[in-house]
Amino acid sequence: MAQSCKDVPINLYGIVSENPKPFFTAEGVFDGSFQEDFENWYKDAHPCRALFVKIHNQMMYCMNSCLLSGDLIVGKDGWIYSKEYISCSFEDIPEDTKKTYDAYVKKVKLLQDNLEASGKKFIYIISPSKVEMYPQFLPERFRMIRNNKDQITNNYDYLLERLKAENVNYVDAKTILLDAEGNIPFFTRTGIHWNYYAAAVCAGEVIKQLDICKDIRVEAITKDTPFGAEQDIYALSNIFKGTVDKEYFGGKLVCGSSADTVSQKVLEMGTSFSVELADIFCTEGNFIWEEMVRYQYFVSRIKYRNGMPAEGQSGDEVRKEQIKDEIALADIVVMENNDSYIPESHFEFINEALKLSAEELRKSMQ
Repeated sequence: MAQSCKDVPINLYGIVSENPKPFFTAEGVFDGSFQEDFENWYKDAHPCRALFVKIHNQMMYCMNSCLLSGDLIVGKDGWIYSKEYISCSFEDIPEDTKKTYDAYVKKVKLLQDNLEASGKKFIYIISPSKVEMYPQFLPERFRMIRNNKDQITNNYDYLLERLKAENVNYVDAKTILLDAEGNIPFFTRTGIHWNYYAAAVCAGEVIKQLDICKDIRVEAITKDTPFGAEQDIYALSNIFKGTVDKEYFGGKLVCGSSADTVSQKVLEMGTSFSVELADIFCTEGNFIWEEMVRYQYFVSRIKYRNGMPAEGQSGDEVRKEQIKDEIALADIVVMENNDSYIPESHFEFINEALKLSAEELRKSMQ
């Protein structure tokens, strides 16, 4: 007996907004809205939809073309990129965005000054995207924009320029990684985010700059299975089979001589790239904070205690009224931002954090 499409166990990966089945009305038929809504619903409800999507995407993948309506780009040797990051890397930053960044960095500097006046430490991290680190694997049709990269100032370049001009304590992770480049890659071809080895290299630099440990090195860890979500963009491509990495790399921080690290409490405001950083900082065997509270955008708030990551634990909702209290309790405040753009949540965080004066911060340290 032949199987129907609905009997074939094929699932699609990712979050979708399904179109509801429309109600039949004469008015909808005459103005054409019912036909359009029915067509959109049927695209979602067709029993063979998952199979057809995967067949289509597999064909596009083999032709090194776009996937998922152009959101994902298949590059050379199976490297997959997000179009969003490509645009941010190879386009000039608009003038109005420059003004926004100017105001933002001035507030970051003001927060740093307030924190340091009270005896706290502050550091700002810019994490690079895959396309910033490995543009050579983009499809051949991107050669022209790659060659013109030196002629533009993108978001990353401009933010870095402003941080330098305002004397903000920063870690330029792209430069750190390029200087440390060797035989170990910093991204997987199948992942959106940097790998755990790259995060460990950046974490080591943060530890140095915070004057917690000068004599620190990163030991590489190799596995034949992915760390974390290192095949997330591969899963989002919804293909049957493609090129994946044979090895995956993590890192362990080894500190030869530590400064006084008693009661180090950290508050971090970051993007999705800070997931790997937090795990490196807090995993047993690496440098261990006594406590770390991490905001990922304002979507989640996760607390790490005594080196134990909150693995499998869903994040709490971030409440803005908590921010001042948690800054007051923290010894170190970290902000991490990816090179693509500054999320709105960072502006909100800065505005809330600046409601605490330097005097109030000094009292919290007493």
